[in-house]
Amino acid sequence: MPKIVDNIFLYASTILAMSFFFGLAVNSIAFALFIVAAIVQIIRDKTISKSSFKLLSSNKYFLAGFLFFVIQLLLVIFIANNKEGYDKLRNLLPILIIPLLFYFNKGKINTKFFNFISGAFVIGAIINIVVNSVNAIFRGYIISGKIQSTYFTYDSFAEPFRIQPIYLSIYYLIAIVFLINFFATTKDKTAKTILLGLFFFLFSGMVLLSARMTILISLLVIPLSLFFALKNKKLVAISTLCIYIIFGSIVFFNSNLKDRFLSMNKEVANYSGFKLRKKLWEKSINVIKESPIYGYSLGNYNEELINEYKRTNFRRALRYKYNSHNQYIQTLLVSGIIGFLFFIYLLFGSMPEVLKSKDYIYLLFIVVLSLSAITESIFHRQFGIMFFSFMNFFLFAHMNFNKSLSNSEVS
Repeated sequence: MPKIVDNIFLYASTILAMSFFFGLAVNSIAFALFIVAAIVQIIRDKTISKSSFKLLSSNKYFLAGFLFFVIQLLLVIFIANNKEGYDKLRNLLPILIIPLLFYFNKGKINTKFFNFISGAFVIGAIINIVVNSVNAIFRGYIISGKIQSTYFTYDSFAEPFRIQPIYLSIYYLIAIVFLINFFATTKDKTAKTILLGLFFFLFSGMVLLSARMTILISLLVIPLSLFFALKNKKLVAISTLCIYIIFGSIVFFNSNLKDRFLSMNKEVANYSGFKLRKKLWEKSINVIKESPIYGYSLGNYNEELINEYKRTNFRRALRYKYNSHNQYIQTLLVSGIIGFLFFIYLLFGSMPEVLKSKDYIYLLFIVVLSLSAITESIFHRQFGIMFFSFMNFFLFAHMNFNKSLSNSEVS
């Protein structure tokens, strides 16, 4: 029986995968554990050598994150050089650290590793949604004696672990993609029934979180995931129909959720409204025009945006100090065209290999993140930075393992 230390990187990665569903404190502790375990595994396996460093410089595991981080660092040093800039730069460290640790532990990444991580992520999602549901039922029904739909929607539903609903809904959606993969690869009928139930449970929870963009993305991504994974196209059609029925039913019977969708294009007090986002984008672009090449850096962009809000008397954005609510625009604001190109490389650089390898899970992950970035600055919070860094490079590493496995079978 292998010692725990032989697979310490696997176990630490599993804990980190689950931690996304239990709040920032747990996620930060899990990340620290992941770093320590990865270093211990590297030392134990003696995977660092002169040749490995030479290969590292041309490997996308590291290069994409490294280039994006370095450009942010240089802009902070030469433009801002202030505490705010260095604090925000520290939040980007996972983009630099995680691909590096995955690279030197790539020998541990195989089918078992993929199943452990994706399985742990799904388990984390199930625990999270069960706790959220119990909390919602207790506060929204048992205490009052009647259903209060506000506890089954948005922030109130996500309240137990204090995870921003937009990010939590993205986590749920990726967990659903993993669930579909498990459903497609297992032959046990009982397991399939359980997975099917969990699938609809998670989808219902995602709708209750009422992150409108993620829900709309899910109505595209989930049918695609079913189509790629399942051979039975009749089951794909039935499942897709059930998804739309569940979505429509929840929106119809949950008044708060109904109001959020009906007010989607209204300029109401809700910060998620499309008109408000459009206005935020316009103000951000006005600021970008003054420094389009290299932006304002992580240290100064916020002050420049706030000044634009003041200048145009955009009181709601000024009161809540909103960011651009669009990662593409936010990147242009922070690091100009230079940083934007590195961000596009970070997000889409692996796409040619993904399409060639027909890795639909990685493909759908990129689709989810790239579309979510239209209405959210996903790198503005640890929820987004850590999740993207871990999941993106985990999927990239697994894709490369499958590619090397295929090449060895051919030869």
